[in-house]
Amino acid sequence: MIDTETWIAAALVAAAFGLFALRMGVAASDTPRSWPVRSLTDPQAVAILCGAMLGWAAPEWLARPFGLILLPGLAFFAGWMGVAAGCGLDLRALKGGQATGFLFEAAAASATVLALFSLSLLGEMVAGVRSLGAPALFVLAAVCVAGPAMPAPGVGGSRVRRGKGMGGGFRVPSTLAVVAVLLAAIGMGLESPEPVHLSPPGLLDSQPLLQLEGPLERLLWGLAAGCLAGFLADMATRVDFAPGGLYPPLAAVVLLAVGLSGGIGLEGLLVGAVAGFWLINATLRRLDILRVLDRGARFPRVTVPFLAAWYVGAGLRQGFMDTIVFAVVAVGVVALRPVVRLVTARVVASAIDRRRRRRPPPAAAQGISIDELGLVIGVLLLKPLHPAAGVGGLAGVLTAALVLGGIRNRWGWGARGEAEAPGERPPGSQPNPARASCPG
Repeated sequence: MIDTETWIAAALVAAAFGLFALRMGVAASDTPRSWPVRSLTDPQAVAILCGAMLGWAAPEWLARPFGLILLPGLAFFAGWMGVAAGCGLDLRALKGGQATGFLFEAAAASATVLALFSLSLLGEMVAGVRSLGAPALFVLAAVCVAGPAMPAPGVGGSRVRRGKGMGGGFRVPSTLAVVAVLLAAIGMGLESPEPVHLSPPGLLDSQPLLQLEGPLERLLWGLAAGCLAGFLADMATRVDFAPGGLYPPLAAVVLLAVGLSGGIGLEGLLVGAVAGFWLINATLRRLDILRVLDRGARFPRVTVPFLAAWYVGAGLRQGFMDTIVFAVVAVGVVALRPVVRLVTARVVASAIDRRRRRRPPPAAAQGISIDELGLVIGVLLLKPLHPAAGVGGLAGVLTAALVLGGIRNRWGWGARGEAEAPGERPPGSQPNPARASCPG
């Protein structure tokens, strides 16, 4: 006799494979799609839903070994996303008007942190809702302000600079991804884990070589480790000696840096971001590095939400779910992130285009969605919160990603479900040569 739980698991597996088949069929189809179909078959939505269903339905013999590689895999993707975020801040692309945009992005991040702390205090005083704590609030602020780690031109406020000369053809840099990484690193530093003491091997009575106790020490050592990792990445990619191109040596450096930094209590996101900033500003192969990161972003774009949703599904099956934390996180992210992202993108675009005496473009709806960097930051909620609250917080971030992705698909995408490029024009209209972007 098959019990009810087995039937539910079988139904979830069938639903996951059916959703994946629907996604493949819709991707191969050339017919226009309605908004609900676009939202349901979005790659990120499919990864989240399939991951949650398969994580709940996975048998013990599969869930246990898969769980052993789940968090290490997410740690590697955190380092890779950090490198991509750091590489998005290229000093050679800076030009007039950028300082105002950077200051406003920093001010928007500070206002988001202040708003979350104020709402948390108000909820605790009025409704009796227990605060998530400073580390979790910093992580939520990072989720709300995080921009794309490697934004495509025209998506999420990123554009390619027009014109020739210094800065021509470069992506207009944005600090929102790096600011989000810094907020997450501050939150993890405030978690106050056990102090780390490193001693020379084989010398039990010697003095420790390294002691990490406070958040400031962890932050400074994270910066130093990121500089060292960036130097190694620059050396490893300076000469293309690998048969597979630049991806294997760069991935090896990221894996080594994330593993060593995690072993001594440093945040892999911060180490990766500093390494990426060092790499993109020191390398002579900027275009090759950007091309590797752009192509390498396809794998974590689907894998990160799948792994995070698998963890949530496994937690739900074991009964680990704090519904209050889930509701607070989901509502907070859905309410704050669109405001922060759209207002910031609008003001920054106005500051840049005012110097060129050109009307700023409308804020793109794609900017409100949570990409893989935001989801990797959301995974950090598992550290400062207890297991049930951590699963609830991560589930709230994934739910917010689904809701904001649906809003993006409703107002920010074309009729066929493909993102409208900045230069895309309606049928019958003529191109404007004055607004054509230069290649690069």
